[in-house]
Amino acid sequence: MYDCRDVLLFYARNSGELDQCVLRSVESEIAVTEIYRTPLSLANRLKQSMHDISTLVLTINDEEELDKIETFKTLLMDLPIIIILERMDKQLIKRCLRLRPRLIDGTKNAAIIEKALHSLHYKHMNAQR
Repeated sequence: MYDCRDVLLFYARNSGELDQCVLRSVESEIAVTEIYRTPLSLANRLKQSMHDISTLVLTINDEEELDKIETFKTLLMDLPIIIILERMDKQLIKRCLRLRPRLIDGTKNAAIIEKALHSLHYKHMNAQR
């Protein structure tokens, strides 16, 4: 039986090697992983229900993509967020901080991301008990 916050939302415009590595690493630990490829599909999901979401992972490629995500930033306010950047640009990082993420990673190191995911997921599962 799933905990009430067992869903990991994963947004990535394109499916890359890092995406697949991160998803494989959490598949056995997190009951449900939902993958979204467009900002609109992610926004629609967030409008439906947020009580079951343990963590949101955003892979952001550029400022244009961030612009689209920022249009629904009020929906992101109460979610633990991990942001994976394709490039570590100072201005892009500054803008990402407005989303109040728990981690911004540009190293594309799956081990770091996996550790953060597990930490956030279990923190929220324990808070629900």
